[in-house]
Amino acid sequence: MAIYAELFDGTRLEFPDGTDQEVIDRVAKEETLKRRPKVSPPEPKESTIASEAMRGARQFISTARTGVGAGIGSPEEAARAGLERAEKIEAEAGEGPSLERIQRVYRERGLLPAAGQVASDIPRFLAQQAPQIGATIAGAKLGAMAGSAIAPGPGTLIGAGLGAIGANVPSTLGSAVQRQAATQIEEGKPVDISMGRAAAATAGSAALEAAGTAGVLG
Repeated sequence: MAIYAELFDGTRLEFPDGTDQEVIDRVAKEETLKRRPKVSPPEPKESTIASEAMRGARQFISTARTGVGAGIGSPEEAARAGLERAEKIEAEAGEGPSLERIQRVYRERGLLPAAGQVASDIPRFLAQQAPQIGATIAGAKLGAMAGSAIAPGPGTLIGAGLGAIGANVPSTLGSAVQRQAATQIEEGKPVDISMGRAAAATAGSAALEAAGTAGVLG
């Protein structure tokens, strides 16, 4: 006498008499998984201008904490803690402006929606950069004041430049340290931070950040 097992959709599976119950359960589970409707993953939550401004501020502060921590303590511990904070910040802020998102919209919906996504991304991108831009401006002003006190004119310009760069150093150093750690983790290697490499990357990046801000603001 055959043995039958009924699935959730009414399908009846037939097994020879004497079939072990474990075999019946396994086959029934496999067939159930095959028949269940595939559910598309939910669309990622898109960030807002406000959440991007908050993301930018939290990222700037977090990477600065990593930079300071790496400089006065264990770079490896600072990097791991920074990566954990970064993951939490990204999850809470929602999906931000990115080339990958624009490409996805283009593939799924076409050119015009992709162009609309670009237009939507610009204000959010600027909001994300606002905290760093603000810190750079504040650093430049403080540097200019200090330079003016020493040598008005040339000292003002030099002080402004050094102040703008200095405002970005902790955050840029922290970013460099975290990038090293993320790469090593991805490659399955133990986290071993080279502060020399991080400092070299920071020197150029902080100057570029300051110059970029000066260029945007004229």
